[in-house]
Amino acid sequence: MDHIPTHFLSCRHAIGGSGKRYSMYCDVLKIMKNDRLKVRVYGDHFWPGHFDKTYIRYVNTFRVTTYPLYQHHVMYL
Repeated sequence: MDHIPTHFLSCRHAIGGSGKRYSMYCDVLKIMKNDRLKVRVYGDHFWPGHFDKTYIRYVNTFRVTTYPLYQHHVMYL
């Protein structure tokens, strides 16, 4: 891997009334006008450390931090 992600995206996977919170690696690509961010997310909720899978998502600003909010599913580089 030649790139190290700079941020973490706070996520929640829910089925019914229960759910799990986890953090995923991401990079901020653009700050939008409506208090949202365009981010590149690495992996998915089952395989968060796989950097060959990337997705572009538009998320609220409060979901992105420079440190993981939840340790579940975070793989340290």
